[in-house]
Amino acid sequence: MMNITESNIKNLTHLWAIAGKSYDNYIKNHNISYSLVINSQWPNRVWLNNTPNKEQLLLVKKIINNSNTNLKLVLFESLENNYSNYIEQNGFFKTSSLPGMSLHLKNNTFPSSSIIKLKRVNNIKSAKVWCNIFKTCFKYEINELLICRLMKQTNFYIAFSNVDPIGTVILHQTNKIAGIHSMGVLPSKRGYGYAKAIMLNILNKATVRGCEYATLQASNMAQHLYRKLGFKIDFKMNHYEIKQ
Repeated sequence: MMNITESNIKNLTHLWAIAGKSYDNYIKNHNISYSLVINSQWPNRVWLNNTPNKEQLLLVKKIINNSNTNLKLVLFESLENNYSNYIEQNGFFKTSSLPGMSLHLKNNTFPSSSIIKLKRVNNIKSAKVWCNIFKTCFKYEINELLICRLMKQTNFYIAFSNVDPIGTVILHQTNKIAGIHSMGVLPSKRGYGYAKAIMLNILNKATVRGCEYATLQASNMAQHLYRKLGFKIDFKMNHYEIKQ
């Protein structure tokens, strides 16, 4: 039986890993992994593959301090566990917490929405458009050259309303898991149903690909939409930085 929490985490960390590998900057050391890209704010993450301990956290600090980027520590925690106090006692502070969510696709059908079209990024020009929209939506940068290096390994889409680019989304498939990442709509275009339209269309693509589950990590803004579509919360993804 599929462990959906584990599959969700593996999908996300695989995306981080291939991003770092594209610049020879992915390292897996025992139970610590990290991936970074210079001149980009993504992925630039350190994550642990088991319960955190003092020795690991000291090594994470060393990795972060020796890097040339703003690496963040990511912990995947069950809904019952809370390591925040322990992590903070060891020199970190929490910057955000996102729920990991999943939706069983089998026997589910999703109506297509005609108010947007998704076009896959396939060259440097469209990569720049994707990155500009992403920066406006999420307030941080991804290098368009990184997108170009990854676009044969995963699927970056620009959402268009008529001829106007209005949003972004990534569909990253690992085995039967459709990981949905970076789904955003320009602030000036919010409130018109575009986010739901993007999700419906990407879920249809996942179903056509034979995926059994869709997974994502949800912002506070988007959780209501995902719940209405049938997603459920499985775990927490917490981000930490070193206390100065």
